[in-house]
Amino acid sequence: MKTKIDPGLEYYGECFCGATIASDSAPEGDCTFPCNGNKNETCGGFNRLSIYLDPTFDSIIADSEDYKSLGCYTEGFGGRALEVQIDSDVVDPSQMTNEHCTNACGVLGYP
Repeated sequence: MKTKIDPGLEYYGECFCGATIASDSAPEGDCTFPCNGNKNETCGGFNRLSIYLDPTFDSIIADSEDYKSLGCYTEGFGGRALEVQIDSDVVDPSQMTNEHCTNACGVLGYP
């Protein structure tokens, strides 16, 4: 089965995209920072990412409501856990939500 990893949120408002996770899972309690744009959503932790899976990988249209949590992950070894960081001029970190990050990754071609 094909899966697509997209997106990962870290430290209240940092957004990352990627096709694979280059790190290990971490305890769920390590990812407790609320998203800056919606305090009811989780945006990782310190050097920890809340990572999501798109189960509709083969569909053409991405919908942020389709994404399911894969859990909490450490940052990568010798690099990032997810290879692409969304610039702050694309999505303002002070307004970051799961949907904003998902949409930003979609613009880059991540389904």
